[in-house]
Amino acid sequence: MAYNASFETRCLRLIGGALPQLRGSIEDICSRIRDALPVVRNHVYHPDFGGGFGLKMVLAALVPELSYEGLEIAEGNVASVHLARLLFEPDRMTGEEAERLRADLLRYCALDTLGLARLLARLREIA
Repeated sequence: MAYNASFETRCLRLIGGALPQLRGSIEDICSRIRDALPVVRNHVYHPDFGGGFGLKMVLAALVPELSYEGLEIAEGNVASVHLARLLFEPDRMTGEEAERLRADLLRYCALDTLGLARLLARLREIA
């Protein structure tokens, strides 16, 4: 399950392009991904969405007990930039900085994953 599966499958296919030995497995995963975004966009609305359907806005409205507040990394674009730094510029930071950045990214990704799981549970409740 994903939220905005086109983005997720595009990223996976980039990995498959870089690692041809994994391409078949990655394509298998891509073929099984399902997207929660169209379900929300087509069937759910809350005034707190603010006219948008981004995961952060939807979670804030439907799963308010989860919050990105207080995280060092709280936005997907910022996470992407920091991931690129970790992967492609590791010698521009100390080992301690790299470990802290890695931990911050893992916290962000863990909350996104938990958020999607809680969103699915919430959608089932209101269905």
